[in-house]
Amino acid sequence: MAFLDIAKKRRSIREFRAKNVSEQDIYDLIDAARWAPSANNLQPWRFIIIRESSTKNKIAKASYKQTWVEGAPVVILVCSLTGAVEARFPTTGASLAKQAVASAVENILLAAADKGLATCWIAIPKPGKLSSDLDVPDNVEIQGAIAIGYARKKVKAPSRLDAGDLVSFEAWGAVGADYNTSLRGEQAKPLLEKRAIKKIRDRIKKK
Repeated sequence: MAFLDIAKKRRSIREFRAKNVSEQDIYDLIDAARWAPSANNLQPWRFIIIRESSTKNKIAKASYKQTWVEGAPVVILVCSLTGAVEARFPTTGASLAKQAVASAVENILLAAADKGLATCWIAIPKPGKLSSDLDVPDNVEIQGAIAIGYARKKVKAPSRLDAGDLVSFEAWGAVGADYNTSLRGEQAKPLLEKRAIKKIRDRIKKK
């Protein structure tokens, strides 16, 4: 499947069929995660694979009491070695650890979509008790969790902003650009920005 098709196929699913997820599939998802980018290639992500109902119940309570989490065949608890990243980057380590983990999570979500698996990225706002229950060290942070299984039903694609509403050129809010040929070469086709500007300007005029 083409990458863009996989990205468009991904959904946040909260209802799962009573069908197990194989160990090989879970391994493949973790394998995808480990190829994510990270500052200085520190690879600070760590994962706890959870199948036990009692542990899933604890995650549900820690994630805004979302009881549907317990219906997922597998939950991957996503952690970061934040202390190790902060040791290398004292002022930005916490932020860099979060960015690295987020990229690893996205790899898991897209790899799962490619396999026909359903997922949902779950926030855990106050992981203190959960960290204690699962023996997570003090220098390691729980960043969230991913529920994984097979969707009980198809979910309609959510609305998305148009690409023209998301981009500026060279500075915030700037919708015009006049690039000279030296930036793209004499024989190159017009830059994407050059083609997109007219569409963006036309849309603004209609408002």
